[in-house]
Formats: sequence, C-alpha cells, structure tokens
Amino acid sequence: MNMIECYKTKNFLLEYNEKTKILHQTWVGFMKLEDFKRCCDEIFNACRDYDVIAYISDSTKQSIVPQGGVEYAARLSPKVKEFGVLFETHVIPENLFAELSVDKYYEDEAVNGGVANKFVSVEQAEKWILEKYQESEA
Repeated sequence: MNMIECYKTKNFLLEYNEKTKILHQTWVGFMKLEDFKRCCDEIFNACRDYDVIAYISDSTKQSIVPQGGVEYAARLSPKVKEFGVLFETHVIPENLFAELSVDKYYEDEAVNGGVANKFVSVEQAEKWILEKYQESEA
C-alpha cells in the first residue's frame, strides 16, 4: 500500500502514503499532554520531511484529548500549511468527549483558514481529499 511508518507509540500511529501523499494519523485511547504534544510534533516533522498534500486524523478510537492539547495542535495547523499541506480531515471519534475536542479544534481561526472537513470513515476522508486535490490541480 506504499505506506511509510513515520512514528509509533502504543496510542498513536503516523504513516505516510507515498502514492496519495496523504499522512495518516491513528489515535487510540488516552495519552498524557506531553505524549500528545510529541505526537503533534512528529506530525509537524513528517509534513516538513515528506511531500504531504493532506492529512487524515483518525480519532475513532481516541479518548478525550488532554487539557491544552487542542490548543497546541491548532497552533501547529497553520505552520504545516507552509510546507504545502492543502487539506486536513478528521474522522469523528466514537467517544463524545473526544468528538467535542475535535469540534473545539475546528473553532480555532487558524484551522478554519484552511480547507478542513470531518468524516465518519477514513475512506470517505481520503476520497474527499483526492477529489479536492484534483479540483485544485485543474
């Protein structure tokens, strides 16, 4: 499937798809704030180091985001756009509290300045990204 594993912990997996140029993030369970920030930093590094057009943040199995985590992630969002990231998507968590964190992330003006959307599956998110990318290239 052309996936490169960029970073992995027991609660997080970061993979880059060389074919689609999409960075896949998979979040599981709960993590401490310092661990959450480290994962966000690894996302930043991957966006800098690879030719990333978009990322999918799969939060379906994520618990609540630690206090301060949403704000930290939202501050990085405009910075990755400087590396060429055009689109970002989130797959809606099953956990209501985690879903509220995703909603709070999207309230941030820096995030809303880009092209972002929420989906119920990774497949839907990837399809949307690829369609939007084709439109932007036309």
